[in-house]
Parts: sequence; structure tokens; C-alpha cells
Amino acid sequence: MPVTTYGALAANRVIAVAKFAAPAVTGSSSMLSETRARIMGEAADAKVVRNVSDTALRDPAVDRVSRMLTLHFGPGERLLNVELRLRDGVPVDDIPDTVERAQRRIRK
Repeated sequence: MPVTTYGALAANRVIAVAKFAAPAVTGSSSMLSETRARIMGEAADAKVVRNVSDTALRDPAVDRVSRMLTLHFGPGERLLNVELRLRDGVPVDDIPDTVERAQRRIRK
């Protein structure tokens, strides 16, 4: 991983600790529950999951989306891991192109 990724992860941990400490000082429980949800693995919004799945399924080589995992790095920043099942008969040589097409479409 690039150094910037490690720096971002370290910064997020510092922010998370500060957000956990803030409710004790301010008495705000909403900030604590929001932070806890993100640290413990808040799922991606159902609309985002549906949009990503629909986008991947537009490719004629994709049969289904088997699994989707997300990791929150910060506001508006997520890592997305999508497992695609390809249709029977898709040539092995076409797999890299299929993956690249799916990545391009999803990023848009």
C-alpha cells in the first residue's frame, strides 16, 4: 500500500479516538453511535449497493454479483470489493477486459 494510504488510515484512527472522547466532554450520544457504526463496519447504503450491482450486471459477460464488501476510509471515501460471477462460456482471455469494463462503469 502507498504511504498516503497508511497516513490516511492513521489519521482516521486519530479522528475515531477523538470522536469517542468527544461525547464524554459534550454529552452527545449521536456522535458516539455514528462513530461506533463506522468503526464496527457500517454497511454501504442500500441504494449504493443496488446501483453498483445494476451497473455491473449491464455487462453481457456478468451473470450475477455474488458478494459486495465496503470499507469506509472517511466521508465520501470507500473501498469497494465486488465479486462477479461470469456467464458460462466467457473466454478466459476476456476476463481482464470484463473486470476493467465493470470498474470503469462503477467508478462513474
